[in-house]
Amino acid sequence: MENYYEILGIKRDANIEGIKKAYRKLALKYHPDKNPDKSATEKFIEITEAYEVLSDESNRKIYTELFDKYYPVNKENQYSEYGNIESNETFRHWKNVGQEKAKQYSEMSFQDFANKALGEIKFHGDHIAKIGCISYIFLFGGASMILLPLFASDEWKNRVGGDVGITYMFFMVLGCILLYFGLPAFKSLVGDYKEEAQNRS
Repeated sequence: MENYYEILGIKRDANIEGIKKAYRKLALKYHPDKNPDKSATEKFIEITEAYEVLSDESNRKIYTELFDKYYPVNKENQYSEYGNIESNETFRHWKNVGQEKAKQYSEMSFQDFANKALGEIKFHGDHIAKIGCISYIFLFGGASMILLPLFASDEWKNRVGGDVGITYMFFMVLGCILLYFGLPAFKSLVGDYKEEAQNRS
């Protein structure tokens, strides 16, 4: 029985993000569109099989229990086979599903594979939406509050009457507050986005 944790190069307590990151890194290396070598295709099938099991919480739990049952750790802290895991119906099903998925993914271009299997479109879309929201509410809103009184029409000034100075001050203070909180948030989101995007490449 393959040790899926070792195949992906992760620890048994790895979280879902760690599993996805490891698979993404290996897929970039072994996907047929990136590596035409025959052994790379075989490796791609292997890591996809591992990922399909470990990325599903319920399947991962069953797999870990099966692995511990058939490969208990001996006194030398090494795994020793006990029984024939290949005859286990659940294990055979995982292998078939993993190989079928790998076949589908290997026939795609790497870009299509990344968008479908790795969620690249959703990743970039989510971050861009957050950055755009912060930019519009805090940066654009703050700047508008500060500049709006300077370009106010005479009609608006007449409506305000003698409170023009106070109204100007209110808008400028509110605009400064929005910019004060918005700029750090914007920089933080952009920094996180760049760092995560780099880690995914």
